[in-house]
Amino acid sequence: FGSGVSAVQRVDVPDRRQDRRPQQPAGRHDILVSFGPSQIIPQASATDSLAGELTALVTSWRAKRLRDATFAALYFLRWHMQVHGRRFAARRFKHDARPDPVLWTNELGQAYGSQLDELLIRYFERYQFLGVIPNVNIALSQWLRGQWPLVLCEHVPVPAEVLDLQARGQRPVTLICDVERARQPVLSKPDALAFMTHDLEHAYKFFHAPRLHALQRGFFAVLRAAQQRDVFRRYACDVEFRTRFDYLISDMNTHPVHSLQYLRAILVEFHLRIEHAGVADVLSSYAKSDVAQTLSRLELGDDANDVLARLSIGALGSADAQLIEQALLENSRSFVVGGVLA
Repeated sequence: FGSGVSAVQRVDVPDRRQDRRPQQPAGRHDILVSFGPSQIIPQASATDSLAGELTALVTSWRAKRLRDATFAALYFLRWHMQVHGRRFAARRFKHDARPDPVLWTNELGQAYGSQLDELLIRYFERYQFLGVIPNVNIALSQWLRGQWPLVLCEHVPVPAEVLDLQARGQRPVTLICDVERARQPVLSKPDALAFMTHDLEHAYKFFHAPRLHALQRGFFAVLRAAQQRDVFRRYACDVEFRTRFDYLISDMNTHPVHSLQYLRAILVEFHLRIEHAGVADVLSSYAKSDVAQTLSRLELGDDANDVLARLSIGALGSADAQLIEQALLENSRSFVVGGVLA
């Protein structure tokens, strides 16, 4: 994991129409993950207990006894249970049992391999977690199934790394494995669990709709190619532009037409700053020409050149959006050869 990138393998998922408590087969006595005592941890000792549990999880993962997705799901679940105690979750369906941290701890400690993954998927599909939007549950479930190619990182990727992954159709999820570091703020988030949750929210935005996913991937591939040609190099000397551009390439998962409009806006703001003009002022002729030229270098394709010209003055219609979508879908397909991401 030196590079922070790993392949996600598809696994067969048994029929989940009936709730079955996983049973350990005869002759199997090794338990892959050993959790702490099956009890509610008093507040005074919760920190020490959490540290022990996370350390045990990291050890099992490094020993390759846990897949990346399983490790991430347990990392999220065990930390969340420790923080919130009996309030950690609520059932979505009234005929299900109420969530019980003691019972769940015991069940997790007795499951392994595909049975453990299946148990985790059932939790994420049938329960809602305190303070967490449902998109996070969906992202974890799809990762466990091998449906979404999420990439586990032990570090916080720089924006260029996130851009590269998204251009390849992937999305990073950061898990800080150093327990002491994990308790400290990670960028703008209060701790590693909050940062991981934020990554999973973005994973949902990137993957949940196949067509939108293809459009985003095509757009990020266009931006990556433009960066490689130094299209934005002279803008990057400006701190404000660089901050906003980093947000665009690493933390903005939306429709690419909105992203292109955002790109135009930060190009316009750049020129207003260097010309010491107000936000309501009109751009100089040079600035207008520069914005148009920069957008034209995105190379969306011949059919989209006129659209980019209109975008430079801020006017786009529904027909323009369709042309942009068509160009990006073609671009997205060009990065898949024989079913393998380029």
